[in-house]
Amino acid sequence: MHGEGGDYHVELKVTGRETVNTNVGSFNTIVAKLRVSNSPLRNVRVYFSDDERHVPVLITAEIGDGDLRAELAASEIVKPPPVATPTPDTSVRPGPIPAATPAPTVAPAANNADWPFKIGEQLNYQIFVGPNPTPMGIASFHVKGRQKYFDREGVNLSVFAHTTNALAQVFTARDQIDSYVDPGGLLPYRTVMNLIEGRRRFNQTLMWNQEAGIANSDLGPRLEIPVGTHDYLSFFY
Repeated sequence: MHGEGGDYHVELKVTGRETVNTNVGSFNTIVAKLRVSNSPLRNVRVYFSDDERHVPVLITAEIGDGDLRAELAASEIVKPPPVATPTPDTSVRPGPIPAATPAPTVAPAANNADWPFKIGEQLNYQIFVGPNPTPMGIASFHVKGRQKYFDREGVNLSVFAHTTNALAQVFTARDQIDSYVDPGGLLPYRTVMNLIEGRRRFNQTLMWNQEAGIANSDLGPRLEIPVGTHDYLSFFY
């Protein structure tokens, strides 16, 4: 997996089953332990719904001297905007009738049978720090659409996260990441990051070449990556 700070090696191991209660209901879950190298997060556990969708309903971790918890707050299907259809020109013109021009091909918006999610799906998480019952942040994950992006068929995955309540008064964070992934293996071919965290600003676009094992950055240097590397969003999905 590749993120802003570099490459992270990830290991996911299923450890058991557990019932989890959230604001959107009670779930029978599959519990997995996540190990991420070079990460400040420790003892990361992800609780996936024990059904065909395997939605992460709860994520817990230790960071510094405290605990971090992201809990599913809402799940909905947001209808994607309709794809514009070219309108044929029926006006009468003198002279020979020109040859018909085929309409541009648009990738179907139908869901892939192998995906555990649907186009338009949005998952909203509340983020808690320590024992405080008031959420300190919100993260919204959205499967925006499937069509041609940057001259290539893809799926647009997006996450928008920001601080809320008391934490937002002392530290403002507004992070937006868009990932464009191949519909087959969900590997990214383009990632756009716009991060605002306090006084820090970070904007980067990565263009991935999975076959060659490289990622080109608009900030300059070319990055060497293992073939099959994910970004944050493609790994999540």
